[in-house]
Amino acid sequence: TWQDRLWRLRAAPGAAAACNDRRLCQELDTPEQWRLPGLAKVDSLESLDHYIASNPLGPDDAWVAKAPFASSGRERVKRRGKTLEGELRVRADRLLSRFGELVMEPWMPRLADYGTCGLIGESPGDTIIFPAHQLFSDESGVFRGIRIDDLGTEKKLGPMHSEALATTAEQVAKALLERGYRGPFGVDSFVYQNAQGDTCIQSLCEINARLCFGLVARAQAETLGLSEFDFALAR
Repeated sequence: TWQDRLWRLRAAPGAAAACNDRRLCQELDTPEQWRLPGLAKVDSLESLDHYIASNPLGPDDAWVAKAPFASSGRERVKRRGKTLEGELRVRADRLLSRFGELVMEPWMPRLADYGTCGLIGESPGDTIIFPAHQLFSDESGVFRGIRIDDLGTEKKLGPMHSEALATTAEQVAKALLERGYRGPFGVDSFVYQNAQGDTCIQSLCEINARLCFGLVARAQAETLGLSEFDFALAR
């Protein structure tokens, strides 16, 4: 089973670090209609200032600067406005000193969050990609839970967004395999509303080259023989 294979796969040295780098998401050529506009990288406070002053941002000029390596909403600066001052400016400067670059994006109100998990084997034919599952996050984007419900999630996504998530997961799996990564992985995505009121998808928000909660929840659902399963973190 895939659960047995999970513990036998080993990534090449350094592969996990390269594949968990948030900058990889911007390097992969996902179709424009599945990509959040305004993604960029900055390497100084001056380039950060220029980004927030000259780029279209989220509602109320909301934006977020993320460190290349972090998880669960950590190591980032999230703010509204075209200026960066005070404690948040100091925090951004410290993050830049530690990581060299930050990943910038407009902060868009989420309509729904999704994840797609899989297992990368020794060749493309050995790779498994599971159907998407729904993620639950708080208002700041911190992970709170998962719902495994393959048919329900596909219905909620609709055919176009389901295709976006499945195709993106395949693209990510290929990229990780080429970089020497073997083992479990996940892709985070979200649906949002743009300034024109259109429903859009960011199919490649983050890559998690590790054992994700999505796989833990799916394994538990399979163990219990359930087609629907909710996994929530204690508050």
